[in-house]
Amino acid sequence: MKNATNHTISAPHPCLTEELGFLIQKERIKAGLSLKEVCEYLTDVSVETLKLYESGRKSIPLKNIYALSNFLNISPQTIMKYTGPSK
Repeated sequence: MKNATNHTISAPHPCLTEELGFLIQKERIKAGLSLKEVCEYLTDVSVETLKLYESGRKSIPLKNIYALSNFLNISPQTIMKYTGPSK
């Protein structure tokens, strides 16, 4: 797939999508928020879609990464650099 400037865009690596979903879920739970509460904030994301994000079965669009980072009170840089749970 190519973007408007003719650069190739590739899908995120499946492991990164899973790790990102894990972080979002962990932070949501830590904040004591339900899936529904997060979806009410995002407005254009259903509970089913959020479940797909958290399970790593669907990539999270950049605009939602920024919205989630704001709502969960974590920096977008933390989300983007996340490499998974500590072993």
